[in-house]
Amino acid sequence: MNNLFIVGTPSHYFNLLECIKKFDLKTSESKLLFLNNNSQSSDEIIDNFIKKYINTNEWKSVQRIPLWDSISQKIYSIHNIKIMTLFVFKILRMSLFKKYNYLVVSQVDQFYSKCFYFIASANKIISLDEGNAVFRIVDQRNSNKRSSLFMPKRIIFFSSYSIKVERPDIVVRCNYDFSKNKLKTSKVNHNELWFIGSPYIEDRLINKDLYWTYIRKIRNDYKGKSIKYFPHRREKKKYLKILEKDYQFSIIKIDCPIEFFLLDNDQLPRIISGFLSAALLNLRNITNANIQIHSYFIDSNNIESFSGELIKIKNQYLNSDIEVIDL
Repeated sequence: MNNLFIVGTPSHYFNLLECIKKFDLKTSESKLLFLNNNSQSSDEIIDNFIKKYINTNEWKSVQRIPLWDSISQKIYSIHNIKIMTLFVFKILRMSLFKKYNYLVVSQVDQFYSKCFYFIASANKIISLDEGNAVFRIVDQRNSNKRSSLFMPKRIIFFSSYSIKVERPDIVVRCNYDFSKNKLKTSKVNHNELWFIGSPYIEDRLINKDLYWTYIRKIRNDYKGKSIKYFPHRREKKKYLKILEKDYQFSIIKIDCPIEFFLLDNDQLPRIISGFLSAALLNLRNITNANIQIHSYFIDSNNIESFSGELIKIKNQYLNSDIEVIDL
């Protein structure tokens, strides 16, 4: 059996481990490829993650190919053209005329994923859990024929979300069997409270003053409690200093997804909070009912996003026994 797994970030790799367990795939028969964009995860972050968390001897091969930067540079800059040329050369060498049994991708609708559909063939194509973005991807695939250009005719959506797809696509439910098995013997520390950060200011999704108003409310909700704050990789140091100095959050920087950190921790927190993060649903699904998961929900009128998508996420949280606290 010959498989190819394509992921973009360490968080995608966490979802891949659940997929491997669910479909009983063998890493020794599989190639693992990281396609990383520096705006999401830098080359250094990915290299360190592979070195620390992945046993390359268990895989057929493990590679990393950097992608072009369309955020801080013009798409047709000399730097990006060089990266695109190298990307095309490497995927042609890797996949031209190749036949895979399973092709597993973490960003099924992106251009660089479509390149593999075009030059290689696979018996089955699996889209890894995309977190909150899965609603956008499924809606586009169901309603917009143009979005299906160069896309596979049939996709297996491996997801923990309750989504509906149109035939011939199918959904396979992610039950987090891999993670649940690892957490069987973990104990709950009733004095532990974690908060998962989101780069709302950095991504210009919310007004700064309104953001700090929400932070004050959240801090007041946990008055007298010590809060371990796990920042998103894009959160800026100056804002983290404000959280630490003015709101007494303990900033905990980790080099892996929060899910990995939880799995490697011998003690679990009593409460895990955050805004809208795919990690919240993951953590709810892998932990037992003794752990409270809170989502602070910002009114769609105060955030630059798709209100319809936000409502779907909120409903998913409510259906998954996540306590939604409206701000």
